[in-house]
Amino acid sequence: MFRKLRPVGRLDSESDISGQALEGLVYQHLCAYCDYFGYENALSYWRTSNGAEVDFVVYTPADFTAIEVKHSDRVTRSDLEGLKLFGMDYPEATRILLYRGEEQIMVDGVLVVPVERYLRELVPGNRLPESVWISHAL
Repeated sequence: MFRKLRPVGRLDSESDISGQALEGLVYQHLCAYCDYFGYENALSYWRTSNGAEVDFVVYTPADFTAIEVKHSDRVTRSDLEGLKLFGMDYPEATRILLYRGEEQIMVDGVLVVPVERYLRELVPGNRLPESVWISHAL
């Protein structure tokens, strides 16, 4: 949907468009999850005055999760910076980085999960998937 509706010009790169499309897909799924439970204002983002950010924050009676989305098949330490800063302010939150790779790993307290797997596990009526995965993280 995003690719169809978004105007594209010669200054746009394919990686920028693909990254925004992936974030939009995750957003749609998280919105559906929150709507299913009737949670109003449960989905937001986080940004510091210095520009560090986290794409999505899900805050409900059952879940407090920060989610960053990367359109890459590899994760670098710099990809984790926003989530690590978020964790300093909110250590009780689960922090997840979704990416296009294959492995599920724990890096510096951040659960790194393939985005496809996460979206398949995001089932209305269940808690967010990380509650099960954290106990099984590598």
